[in-house]
Amino acid sequence: MLSLIWGSSFALIKITLATVPPFTMVAARVTIAAMVLICAAIAQGHPFPRQRSIWAALLVQGLLQSALPFTLISWGETHIPSGLAGVLNATPPLFVLMR
Repeated sequence: MLSLIWGSSFALIKITLATVPPFTMVAARVTIAAMVLICAAIAQGHPFPRQRSIWAALLVQGLLQSALPFTLISWGETHIPSGLAGVLNATPPLFVLMR
């Protein structure tokens, strides 16, 4: 089931790119995910940080671990097939193993 969910995202990105630019698609995707996570945190009663330094660190983490990779993958899929994008996205563990 997990392979189906992760693998289908590359095909859906390719379909969406026919009408929506990569940056716009990623912005919508990340915004929707953030809203869902904020609602889940509020529902569970988790407190939000009050220090600006923590928010700055979370912003950098969000950009480097979500927004930038999703944007690059989406942009890359404008030049290569979605199947190849999925295979290439799955290779980092292999490179870690070879190290």
